[in-house]
Amino acid sequence: MIGFALGNGRSRLDIDLAKLKSAGKVYGCNALYRDYEPDYLVVVDQLMYKEIADSGYGEKNTVYTNRNNMKKYGGVSHLIPHNPHKGAGTTAMHIAIMD
Repeated sequence: MIGFALGNGRSRLDIDLAKLKSAGKVYGCNALYRDYEPDYLVVVDQLMYKEIADSGYGEKNTVYTNRNNMKKYGGVSHLIPHNPHKGAGTTAMHIAIMD
């Protein structure tokens, strides 16, 4: 399986995200969910996770985060497996490799 880890910065704006999704699984980070629905969303930042939890995004989509975020803000999410305790991009790669 091919996996793609995407941030939410400007560098991705020239990428046709629909083509990526048809070629493999997309592991998105943080605010990417605002304008694109990846297969998996990875969030470690507390304020970003609060926004996502409050939006209800995790009720229909797979969100990975850490235990502290889940305890503090609730929401529907999954624990990061074998959490490497890194940023969202590195953690997205970690999950993609494990998958």
